[in-house]
This record gives sequence, structure tokens and C-alpha cells, in this order.
Amino acid sequence: MSDPYLRALFTHKLQGSGYHVVQIESHASVLDMAKKEAPDLILMDLAGPDGEEAAQEFIQLQKDATASKISVIVFSTHEHHPEHFHIMK
Repeated sequence: MSDPYLRALFTHKLQGSGYHVVQIESHASVLDMAKKEAPDLILMDLAGPDGEEAAQEFIQLQKDATASKISVIVFSTHEHHPEHFHIMK
């Protein structure tokens, strides 16, 4: 998640509800983190200048035998990336 405010907000809310949160700042490490940590859920933000990179990482997660079993919530705080939403069909 590229937005530090949103990352802090989600971390605070999830940890406050008893969840263990692992944060990464670069979409490039999502697949590695997924394999290492085996999380129950990944939140991915497609907003910002690295939205295309995030979309490509999401596709890589779906292609990986292990990571594809992890639930992913993909969102964007901006409406300027409608081209990315086709990857979720």
C-alpha cells in the first residue's frame, strides 16, 4: 500500500481487532511476502503512480500455486485507474 496514511489506518484498525499485520512498502515484494508469511488476507492499493506495478503483482499472485489461495482485497482511492479493474474478472 503506497499511501502511508492508509497503511497506518488499516494497520491500526486490524491490529486493534487482534490481527497480526505485516506491512510492505513496495508492490514488488508482495509475492515474496505471501510465500514467506502465508497471510490469510492481502490488501492491495492500485492508486498512485505504482498502480500498474500493483496490478502486475496481483496477476503474479493469482498465477502462483501457493499465493493464489490467499484472499486479496484490491482497492483504489482514486477513480483514475479503471483499466486495472479488468484483472479481477
